[in-house]
Amino acid sequence: MTPPPFGIYLHWPYCRAKCPYCDFNVHLKNAASPSEEKIASWLIQEISGLRAAIGAREAASVYFGGGTPSLMPPRLIGLVLEAIERHFSLAADCEISLEINPEDASPAFLRDLRAAGITRLSLGAQSLRDEKLRFLKRRHDSRQIRKAMSQAARFFDDLSVDLIYAVPHETGASWRAELEEALGFLKEPRRAHLSLYQLTIEKGTPFFRARKSGRLAMPSPARQAALYRMTQDLCERAGFPAYEISSHGRGVSSRSRHNLLYWRYGEYAGLGAGAHGRLILEGRRFATETPRQPRLWGQTVETRGRGWSMTPLSPLQTAEERLMMGLRLAEGVPRQSLPEADTPRFQEEEGFLRKKGLLTESRTHIRATGRGRLLMETITTALSLALSSPPSSPSLPND
Repeated sequence: MTPPPFGIYLHWPYCRAKCPYCDFNVHLKNAASPSEEKIASWLIQEISGLRAAIGAREAASVYFGGGTPSLMPPRLIGLVLEAIERHFSLAADCEISLEINPEDASPAFLRDLRAAGITRLSLGAQSLRDEKLRFLKRRHDSRQIRKAMSQAARFFDDLSVDLIYAVPHETGASWRAELEEALGFLKEPRRAHLSLYQLTIEKGTPFFRARKSGRLAMPSPARQAALYRMTQDLCERAGFPAYEISSHGRGVSSRSRHNLLYWRYGEYAGLGAGAHGRLILEGRRFATETPRQPRLWGQTVETRGRGWSMTPLSPLQTAEERLMMGLRLAEGVPRQSLPEADTPRFQEEEGFLRKKGLLTESRTHIRATGRGRLLMETITTALSLALSSPPSSPSLPND
């Protein structure tokens, strides 16, 4: 069998400030924080430990995420990439991505990123409207974003832009205008991509506390659904169809290969503080996780040669994860990759969801309909329960 694609995720744990909606593993630097050079040296050591643990692999993608990896000096990015090339082969068309904030996108910095080996930029714009940026507590304004998009397109043919919508008091007209502006700009890069996220309120964040206290009122589910449908329609007509719930590419070549590796349930290493991975060793899939605190992660790397611990996944856990990730894709989950779907209980639940209009009729894939993508949590919960449950009358939570 052909091995699944392999990718490497590298986590940069620091930000200048933490956004009120963010629940990622993000830290603010202080006098006691490890230096940039120390973080890079630990990543390089962990790359060596990865090769010792899993052997030779060809990397189809490398992704610098965070945090704010554009705080990482390009010189150090280059050293990390050199270490990856020493220990692993890179595919001829290897996608090497880096997340960048607009305020970091100066011509000199972009030029240095390109020279270091970055091939794809993911620009964390979040909005093109100043009032929304202020609400999201972003450090840049719309002028900086427009300038950053223009500068990035000069140096990179492969460009993705992140935007957030469905924030409190946002109208359909204002979001339409913002999205149409972004789509108009992205006619320029050869490989253009949009990641469009509805604002979600995560536990432990300032926005979560504000909503709990009544200081933040989110749009109703019906309003969110209407904005989602409008988003899909606008992007489709502009030549940016959704290949995943929140991801839109202008053609197949514009799709994020690294993120597709996650959604298609490939194999990837997660390196850096708080990173997660999925590795396949001797035919068995393992979940990996590293300590969240940068210094503790670094001490673990120095002691053990790698920062991650491994936990074997059961066949049921593997099936549930494959289903949860793959159903986000427009293409769905290939049936041949999920033999557990042959059970009577699963087929019973799947048939029920098709009758409800949430899954398509397909002999080759398990695939959500447009309406189903609005109820993805409902679908994945129902099908995951069906993987491990005996036959019974199917049930569906209220819409």
